[in-house]
Amino acid sequence: MRRKVPIILLRWLLLAAPAKAAAPLDYTRGILEQARTIVAGNQAHNEKLTALSVLFGKFLDTDAMGREALGQHWSSFSPTQQKEFLALFSRASRANIRTEVAPV
Repeated sequence: MRRKVPIILLRWLLLAAPAKAAAPLDYTRGILEQARTIVAGNQAHNEKLTALSVLFGKFLDTDAMGREALGQHWSSFSPTQQKEFLALFSRASRANIRTEVAPV
């Protein structure tokens, strides 16, 4: 009986995993749908860009992306340089996404 409990638990976890995996996918689809709604809206271009920046600012962890982009070089930067890099990386990432989603 003791062996059956881990097997039953494992089966339950495997069956539950796809249901949990759908939540992040649904969240991402929701964000992209919001972006499409903004782009298709009647606002001025700059208002759309601002709205997209706010939307993607909540969605993307640009700090984690920036640290990962630097990889092993991250630790060679001073805390001031790291902070400056992350700010620039965040701004560049958002500008790139806005341009791709809502070109002029």
